[in-house]
Order: sequence, then structure tokens, then C-alpha cells
Amino acid sequence: MRTLSTLHMEPPQHSAFRGLLDRRFTPRALDPLAPTARLAAVEVIAAAEAHEEIDVVSELSAPFPLTVIAERLGIEETDRQDFRR
Repeated sequence: MRTLSTLHMEPPQHSAFRGLLDRRFTPRALDPLAPTARLAAVEVIAAAEAHEEIDVVSELSAPFPLTVIAERLGIEETDRQDFRR
């Protein structure tokens, strides 16, 4: 069975998932994550610099938020490919 992303869910299912996560993404809750977010940005950009041409979506704009969100939710690096799917 395929699991849908919360982006594709309709209420009330979407509302239930969003309610679980809202508190973890307030400005106050995210403030301690700023150093981790900066590090994630540096790592994503450093990895992209090794190429002459890059696919901005696959190498920058997808990995960066995935890393920050996974970090905030406590998802281990070894599980992040599953999380991305």
C-alpha cells in the first residue's frame, strides 16, 4: 500500500497529521535548530559545488528542507531516504 504525503491528504486526515507537527515548527521551537539549519545549508551547497552543472531541485532545494525537517523530527540519517519517499 502506498503512503501519501501530508501534502496530498484531505481533511480530516491532513488536520490530524498537521496537529501533531504544528508545535514543532513554531518560530520558538525552531530557534535552537538555526545552527543545524545553517550547517545543512553549507553541506548541501558544498556538495553541489563539486559539479560543473547541477540540478538545483535534486541537489539543493530538495535535500535542504528534507535535512532540516528530518533533524527537527529526530529522524536518523540512516532513515532519511525512507523519510524522503
